Amino acid sequence: MDANFLADGTEYEREGFDWTDSWIHEPQLEWLASDLKAAAGRPVIVLTHQTLEDETTPHGVKNARVIRSMLEAAGNVVCVIEGHNHAGVCVDVNGILYFAPKAMRDCVGAQDNAYAVVSLGPGRGLTIEGFGSQEGLRRS
Repeated sequence: MDANFLADGTEYEREGFDWTDSWIHEPQLEWLASDLKAAAGRPVIVLTHQTLEDETTPHGVKNARVIRSMLEAAGNVVCVIEGHNHAGVCVDVNGILYFAPKAMRDCVGAQDNAYAVVSLGPGRGLTIEGFGSQEGLRRS
């Protein structure tokens, strides 16, 4: 998902926008609802450019509370992999793991590289294998 939209659904222009005012627009919300319904009973990982765990931060999608409610109601979302927060974040919100890996663009050389491999296990099991400066996580 991409939140490069203003509250009224207008897409960001190349210049003259405020990246801290990001919204997931209605067509994506409709797609998400449909996709979550189609995936009922199967574990789901959601990918998004901006962060959804806290709409009050500069990186947070401003209608994230609505989206989190949709994800929680679906009952099968295991993890949300996010971007935009270069420092990284890994936090559980109401049973869903929100994971923004550290940005590779902020690393210098192989020793500071940061990336991860995410694997689903049985049930809601999840493993994040971190490399370089990226921490890992195992959740049953």
